[in-house]
Amino acid sequence: MEQQHSTLMLRRDFGLFEAHYHREGPDVPWRGNLLMGQLHRMRAPIRWKLIGSELRRLGYHVEVEERPELDADYHHVTESQADACVMRVPHIVPARHIAKVSASPPSPPRPSRHPAGSDVTALLGHAAGTAGADERVWRWAVLAYDNPELTDAPSPDLIAARCLAALPMTPAEAARLPSRWRDITPPDVRRARTTRAMLDLVNRSRDRLQAREVLDQLAAWDRVRLRF
Repeated sequence: MEQQHSTLMLRRDFGLFEAHYHREGPDVPWRGNLLMGQLHRMRAPIRWKLIGSELRRLGYHVEVEERPELDADYHHVTESQADACVMRVPHIVPARHIAKVSASPPSPPRPSRHPAGSDVTALLGHAAGTAGADERVWRWAVLAYDNPELTDAPSPDLIAARCLAALPMTPAEAARLPSRWRDITPPDVRRARTTRAMLDLVNRSRDRLQAREVLDQLAAWDRVRLRF
């Protein structure tokens, strides 16, 4: 475990997979921020061509970022926000094979500084971009949770209510998601991922929620296992 300023960092190494967590202080719950598959540790590394062609066949959008200085290319899957590091030349794995895959929760661009007296609505303008309605609500909630000292900061109950109202999936829809990833459509991957991110955000302040309707909705989601 490492400590950087007031932020505590934790890494758990399970061999083929690594999980990274952080928290802002000793009294704050741990939050996962990165899951990484160290595929170079496999006895038989995987060719990217096999995975990439299957993803595209299923309708996923894959973007490529060339990183010649690292002798690698990074293939980014839009719907899942996952990345695959593919070696250009033989290094830790043969050329065109996957060295690492990683996935992390979405992170909205947040200003590192804001003028005194700024309100949440004004800060949201920095992060809104062209995202969909559900993601705009999620970004608004992140700003509100992370900047409680701002003027016009909403209550945890209001943040939770807006997040739950904007969820792109219902508990019934989430429960019906196929168990095999190949059977889940790219739009449902995005919806499931956004739903999970918003629920995780609401649950960060669950002990401060008082509205019975909000708590009842969260209880309904507790019985659902999102498959992505």
